Amino acid sequence: MPDGFVATEVTVTGPADLEVDAPIFPEAHPFRVAGLPHEFQVLDGTVEVEVPIQWSQADNAPDAATQVPLDITVRYQACDEA
Repeated sequence: MPDGFVATEVTVTGPADLEVDAPIFPEAHPFRVAGLPHEFQVLDGTVEVEVPIQWSQADNAPDAATQVPLDITVRYQACDEA
């Protein structure tokens, strides 16, 4: 990613025994900005990102009624073609 541009990132953190796998992004498409030598892979419209999570020890996983605090961070760079 060239300096000054931001790649889309999604991070999830939670309790120590929660395993978080890499985010699964939809397919991006190529996009060029006039005057720049770079081709960017971009997402547009409504974007859904799946982040697989599971407990490292299923025996110790809370029941379905238990709330588990998660910190979710989404980082992206908005732009338009104008």
